Amino acid sequence: MRIVYLSNALIPSRSANSIHVMKMCQALARDGHDVVLVAQDSNPKESGVENVYDYYSVEPIFAIRKLSKPGIYGGRLIYDMKILLELITHRYDLVYSRYLEGCFIATLLGYKTILEAHDPFWKEVGRLRNVMLDKIITSKNLCGVVVITEALRRILIKRSPQKINIIVAPDGADLPSTSKAQRLAGRKGSLQVGYTGHLYKGKGMETIEQL
Repeated sequence: MRIVYLSNALIPSRSANSIHVMKMCQALARDGHDVVLVAQDSNPKESGVENVYDYYSVEPIFAIRKLSKPGIYGGRLIYDMKILLELITHRYDLVYSRYLEGCFIATLLGYKTILEAHDPFWKEVGRLRNVMLDKIITSKNLCGVVVITEALRRILIKRSPQKINIIVAPDGADLPSTSKAQRLAGRKGSLQVGYTGHLYKGKGMETIEQL
């Protein structure tokens, strides 16, 4: 199957979103699919990256097509128009995306589409994007929605205007390359907890702080 993964992530960058996108494309390609990642061209901070696959420690088994997004007012709309042109110019069997606008464009063009959600973004995206979400959910071209928690599945069911196919696929990570225990700072003999990621609400840091 020829799959295009539509993303608005900067490639390469240090964001967790970009890492997830690259790992997902590798996983789909490993399953035997012909995969193309469409993403934003990186910012100058990552200009020293010579090999984007090595940067993310993924195999070069999928293609990457970068689209520039102007850093001006209306830049997102220009980027979306480039995605529209990409889907018209090249033919794919399936569109997979965490990018709402990308999924909206894909369903309008008649592409079989899968939307992935990592949070209840529809609560904060504004009226226009909620209309887009409703159009996606009610489209006959939507194959389903992938969410990363059972709680998110329940929230989406409650919000959705009709019954949709929802798959819960919790996020994961690659196994560490070494089993050697890492020494963390702190009192000797005390419980040590390591945390990697953002500190904003919903990521679990508030629970660790309470503990």
